[in-house]
Amino acid sequence: MTAMFKSSWILLVLALLVLPAGVVLAAGVGGQPAAAHYQVLPLAQVEKLDLPAVDRQEARQEDDRRLETGEPYRFAEPRLVDYSPENSGTWEMLPNTDRLWRLRVSCPGVLSLNLGFSEFELPPGAVLRIYASEGTGSVLDFGEQDNRDHGQLWTPVLLTCDLVVELQVPAAAASDWRLRLSTVGCGYRFFGEENTDKSGACNIDVICPEGNGWRDEIATVGVYTVNGSWTCTGAMINNTDQDERPLFLTANHCDVYSHLAATVVVYWNFESPTCMQHGGGSLGEFTSGSTLLASYVLTDFALL
Repeated sequence: MTAMFKSSWILLVLALLVLPAGVVLAAGVGGQPAAAHYQVLPLAQVEKLDLPAVDRQEARQEDDRRLETGEPYRFAEPRLVDYSPENSGTWEMLPNTDRLWRLRVSCPGVLSLNLGFSEFELPPGAVLRIYASEGTGSVLDFGEQDNRDHGQLWTPVLLTCDLVVELQVPAAAASDWRLRLSTVGCGYRFFGEENTDKSGACNIDVICPEGNGWRDEIATVGVYTVNGSWTCTGAMINNTDQDERPLFLTANHCDVYSHLAATVVVYWNFESPTCMQHGGGSLGEFTSGSTLLASYVLTDFALL
């Protein structure tokens, strides 16, 4: 965590009753593709979705305008698509009779990719995996436990320009699922990029000794993405019932409107691994999806 993510309202949050570290469980990370266990078609034979490259000069000009109008920091351009196992991708049967569907998604030259599924519902035993085509980094792993009332799923970023979406479904539930990819965030900066203007030399990373008296409070702070394209910060807070309900306080100017709340992906413990590194935060701990409970423009708050 660096100075880019610090603001006055965060300091107010830390003065409130805060949740103990670790009460929110992240979605699965660290699974393995079907190819690790079965002989499947090579990726070269899997249908590939090639998205247009990001015009970085045009994106920078747009970002300058956003900065002047006080809009949230943008790191990716969203590409609207409409792909599902019913209209795209490559199906095959596994030796255990499970059905496997895969689709490659590519956006040339970007630093990261993230996905937004406008329809997501999996039956018991089914699993959705997302991983870099080159086999680097973690494998995102989602299942029935990630079904939500809003019926959506938004992923954290993967530091790649070419990824694989993989759905494995038991034969008994071959048609008992909903999955529709609607947005691909093509990340052209921030995640995975050396960004020297994120913080100044005078700023202190929370991992430094100066933060030792605030470890529990520091763990409540999260950086998050909205709509797969812009980013902001907030913090977990407790309430007067002390029941550890997962409440997240952020700023109204971060533009988390009701229809966008499901797109929120919060990264936890996103902090420099060593003192004065000013970068290098882990993307491995995250929570996907939220509900907007309240917001007020005059005091610039939003509660998720």
